[in-house]
Amino acid sequence: MSELHENLKGYQVDCGQGRMIDMYQRMIEIRTAASEKWLKKLEKNGFDHSGALEEYLDKLTDGLGEPNRLTKAETFVLLASVYLHDIGYWAEGEGIVSRAHQKRSSEYILADPVEYRLGDFPPFGDGTIRAARAVAEVCHGHAPESELSLDRLDNRFFDRALDPDQPLNLRKLAALLRLADEADDPYTRPESEKSWRGTVSLVRIGPGTICWCWDQAGPDRFYQFESVIKQKRVTLKTALDYLADRGAGEWKLVLEPEAPQDIPFMAPDPSETFVGREEDLETLHENLRKRKVGAVTGVVGTGGIGKTELARVYAARYRPEYPDGVFWVSLKEGGWLRAAEAIWARLMPGSDRPAWPDENGAKTAVERLLDRPHALLVIDNVDEADQIIQP
Repeated sequence: MSELHENLKGYQVDCGQGRMIDMYQRMIEIRTAASEKWLKKLEKNGFDHSGALEEYLDKLTDGLGEPNRLTKAETFVLLASVYLHDIGYWAEGEGIVSRAHQKRSSEYILADPVEYRLGDFPPFGDGTIRAARAVAEVCHGHAPESELSLDRLDNRFFDRALDPDQPLNLRKLAALLRLADEADDPYTRPESEKSWRGTVSLVRIGPGTICWCWDQAGPDRFYQFESVIKQKRVTLKTALDYLADRGAGEWKLVLEPEAPQDIPFMAPDPSETFVGREEDLETLHENLRKRKVGAVTGVVGTGGIGKTELARVYAARYRPEYPDGVFWVSLKEGGWLRAAEAIWARLMPGSDRPAWPDENGAKTAVERLLDRPHALLVIDNVDEADQIIQP
């Protein structure tokens, strides 16, 4: 049993007329039913996944300071949500369906609280069982921010049965569940031998960090992981910011071992708000792939339409396919002379740099430095065709 579950010992809910619910035992019932029934038919997000989340949450909640520490009522709602948040993966008549499974989980709980061991809690004045609604909302809240904003969840949810003195912060609970769920994404859900998920051997949670320990399979696999983690940081930004405000610490997702240091990547990071243009990215990649070695392609247009940003996103996304490095030249910022200096310093650290007489000399030097078959060179802010290197 996790420490969170152990903390439920001695916690009882008065249901009236002399009926009491032992919440420690009730969580055992929920966990058992999840194992034997609700999650048994799920291959990816089954009982093992929920068990891992319970362990992670022990560590993720350890840093919560007063007044944000979990109450016993919040602990029960969070643990119940851990074992119910993915029941919506099973869509009646359709089988396993990932899309909108968070919302279905919530709907299933509210439609049949008795089935999910929440039906005997005292109802509110309108007949709603508040304990079931709290669990349902937290389950729905582990959806991506684009589908359900954390701000829509109640941070002062009253249920006099679960806690007669303090409101429950469902927003905090959903943020914790969302973080734990995303942290477990690669470890418990290998899709195939070639999948990036299949090479994560361990998820380790330490002070302020969630570490994906990956089996080294070459630098291309690392960059695939790095790209995924960057997207995770965007997905979790709201949850991470909210938990940091609650005193839970500045959680970071990291990789172990760290990035290989011998493969250059000189492209600027793309904007986190970049969206759309998938067709443009795919067309650009297809053009380069078809032309193979020595491929040259370009994006043209008036200033401000997003050519540079498209190139940044392309470089980051397809980085694994350029194991000889990704290099970036901005002809607007110092031209070929400055670019040659930067590339020389990156590829020939500590060696004496020759003097280049002019722009053409510097461009020729870059051409020689990048005489490698699997490198990508992005030249930004080109005005004339003769400014481009011809492989």
